[in-house]
Amino acid sequence: MTELRCVRGLLFLGTILALVVSTTPAQASDGETEHMLNTAQATSDQDRRKRQGARYVKEIQEHFTIKGEPIHPFVFRDFEGYMSDRRAVITAIDVLAGVNSNYYFSGDVKKSPYGYMARDSDGRSHYHYSFLGRLENGLLVVRADSNGGGSGVFGTLYFLDVFVDTASDDEGRPYTRVNLKTVRTVAMGDRWGGDITIDGNKVTMIGTRMSHMGGPKTTRIIEVQRP
Repeated sequence: MTELRCVRGLLFLGTILALVVSTTPAQASDGETEHMLNTAQATSDQDRRKRQGARYVKEIQEHFTIKGEPIHPFVFRDFEGYMSDRRAVITAIDVLAGVNSNYYFSGDVKKSPYGYMARDSDGRSHYHYSFLGRLENGLLVVRADSNGGGSGVFGTLYFLDVFVDTASDDEGRPYTRVNLKTVRTVAMGDRWGGDITIDGNKVTMIGTRMSHMGGPKTTRIIEVQRP
């Protein structure tokens, strides 16, 4: 009788174990586990890049610097392009990649009364800019002046946007781009001098071209909207 009870108990225990095994989810294979870990890591890296990109954008919007370095004046040389072209060819530049690069060598940048300047390799032509602030719609306002080595100093008012995107390097690994993009430009002419003020999405220019000659001042109000 005791032996019969033991057998029945063992059968009952076996049935319970079978039920437990049948209702427990199967463990993931090694390949599935590795895939889940890789997905989690990629999501973590993506979140980190987004947070880092947001910090860079904020720094540019507030100080017009990136990683503590001023935006290189040659960015505006590249934006300027050729006067003979009807439309700008270069309209966006990855300024994060430009930090300490050979293309935008930071040793060329000097502080000036107007902001920052850099001379071209010929030692004659130079570019300088001053960061004027931010419009209500978020666009940045920069005055940039260029000199090709002669007496003319030609100014341009830039309205810029900054945004982050992701690209892949030559090994397929994602990395962050911080792009400075021209939205609108306004030609100021040769040696414009005067005051530029920002109010909401309006920019007011009160001054004169060829200011060294003491010509009459004019007022120009520019309302800037995002396209």
